[in-house]
Amino acid sequence: ATNMDSSPIASRTRRISAVLACAVLLTGCSSLLGDRTPHDDRFAEFTQVLADENKNLEIQTDAERLTRRLPGLHASEAHFVAQSRVRSQRELLPEPDRPYWIHAVAVVEPSAAQALDDASAGEAKPLPGIYPYLHQYVPKDCTFNTVAREDADKLLDVEHAEFEATNHWINTDEVAVSAQCNLVILMATVSHS
Repeated sequence: ATNMDSSPIASRTRRISAVLACAVLLTGCSSLLGDRTPHDDRFAEFTQVLADENKNLEIQTDAERLTRRLPGLHASEAHFVAQSRVRSQRELLPEPDRPYWIHAVAVVEPSAAQALDDASAGEAKPLPGIYPYLHQYVPKDCTFNTVAREDADKLLDVEHAEFEATNHWINTDEVAVSAQCNLVILMATVSHS
């Protein structure tokens, strides 16, 4: 009787199986190493330059901290990111001109959502181009309206923003509100003199 496991055909089959297994494994690894940034067609393109494109920004959840920057927000829950504005991965803006940006998704009091919605200028299509890893906090069944910067700044009370330093101020860049979901999506810039 011949041992089938030591036959040339069995040996060749094992080698082919091993090569195929390696190919599948490598394909899976390369997709893990490739661009895995979430994509959601509801949002405009994310255009900020990240200081380190190979590292995800830390998503912060301190709603009180965000509300100190935007007192009229009245957030009970928040997910946000912030980073100094850069021209490229290797070039920071000069120190006096180095503002930082904040992108946030916040659950707010119904009265705050309604006030923003009352000042809205129509449907937000697309939604603001926030940091892609924040998209997951925006339910697909919520509808949003756009709020003009001047109205958003007034309603979010940027004039009374609290910072550790006295020479900082904040302005909204884009704001969308869902009164239906009591949710605000915002992009803002913090500057200092």
